[in-house]
Amino acid sequence: MDNNSIFYLVDDDETSNFISEYLLHAQFPNAMIKKYTNPVEFVNYVAETKMEENAIILLDLNMPQMNGYELINKVEKLGKHLEFIILTSSCNLIERDYSKQFKQVKAFLNKPLNAEKIHSFCSV
Repeated sequence: MDNNSIFYLVDDDETSNFISEYLLHAQFPNAMIKKYTNPVEFVNYVAETKMEENAIILLDLNMPQMNGYELINKVEKLGKHLEFIILTSSCNLIERDYSKQFKQVKAFLNKPLNAEKIHSFCSV
């Protein structure tokens, strides 16, 4: 991973997005970071855009418009093969186990994001 990395933050919580953006910029000063507080808008963006192959998508699970798993399914139905890092406040082991059913999910992390967690998914 280099300083020109591309991150998408999909989380309805603006504070979580702010913290994640701050920490990502601290690790990758030249990274491009796009934030979406509405998962429907992110799905529409994916449908209309050729996504970068090296993009890292940090995805919350619990959002009012659709949950993270629904978002992954919608993206897959669009024929887009993207990789997701789940970043959630849920400590539910059932959620963690369920996420393993999705080949697109590369990691399951609990909020808040920190430097150690960034290094864990950037080395995958």
